[in-house]
Amino acid sequence: MAQLRAQTPPATRDSDEPRINGEITAREVRLVDENGEQAGIVRTRDALDRAIAVALDLV
Repeated sequence: MAQLRAQTPPATRDSDEPRINGEITAREVRLVDENGEQAGIVRTRDALDRAIAVALDLV
């Protein structure tokens, strides 16, 4: 039987604001590129790497 991991509470944040960059908890996101074009559903880590490469935030 696997051990249960203790869950750490999420960082306190204003719930009215969108999550950005490392705050995003989804495995995959719908990526819209810097030109507004749909790039499809991608892994969050890949989307974050692309955002960093073009000096933008992932929202």
